[in-house]
Amino acid sequence: MSKNMSSEKIRIISYIFFGFITTLSNFLVYSLSVTIIELSIEMSTIVAWIVSVFVAYVTNKIWVFKSNSKSLIILFKEVGLFYSARLISGLFELGMITLSVRSGYSFSLIGVEGLGTKLIISIVIVFLNYYFSKYAIFQNDYSLIDNK
Repeated sequence: MSKNMSSEKIRIISYIFFGFITTLSNFLVYSLSVTIIELSIEMSTIVAWIVSVFVAYVTNKIWVFKSNSKSLIILFKEVGLFYSARLISGLFELGMITLSVRSGYSFSLIGVEGLGTKLIISIVIVFLNYYFSKYAIFQNDYSLIDNK
């Protein structure tokens, strides 16, 4: 097995592990927002998204894609692209869960309305976000910027 293949497997395993942590934070915040705070499904989805995107950015930057540039320009670029990509996938999630709940095609899980549907939609989101992160955000080619 080549070194590139080995590091790619480690990256994917790390992405899955930290993605699980991120998804757990999203589901926990969503569930607490729906059941304890009694926010609407849409507002709970938005609050959960904000918290989980922060968790995802930190874990992806440090442990998955090992982006360690010291440049503020790169940091702003990564943050901007990361949040933009997550906004796209977040809007997709919000639209899909709203559409499925409102049309009656959603199901509850452990007594939380829409959580089962959210789980299914999250699988698609994971693939979208990995693609965005790997190919558009964390490029790790800072030679032109870091040397200035």
